[in-house]
Amino acid sequence: MIDTSKGFTIVSTYDATPDEVWTAWTDADAAAQWWFPRGTRTPRETAEIDARVGESYVYTMVNDATGDKVVSGGIFREVRPLERYLD
Repeated sequence: MIDTSKGFTIVSTYDATPDEVWTAWTDADAAAQWWFPRGTRTPRETAEIDARVGESYVYTMVNDATGDKVVSGGIFREVRPLERYLD
C-alpha cells in the first residue's frame, strides 16, 4: 500500500522553457533524460508516467560507478499544465 499522507514540493530553476519542464515531468522519454543526478542515469525502459490526478510515475536511477539501483515514484495529486509558475 502506498502512503499518500506525505508529499513534497519541488522548487527548482532550470535553463529550460516551461514547456520543456512540463514535458520532462509528463513524458517518459524526456524524464529518462532529466530525472537523475550526476553519476547516475535513468534507463528509458524504467520510466513510466501517467500524468493524471491519482495516477503514478516510477523510474529507476542506476549509479554509473557501482551499478546500484534506486527506484523512485509517486502519485500525481495535482496536474495543472503550465498554470503554476514562480516569478
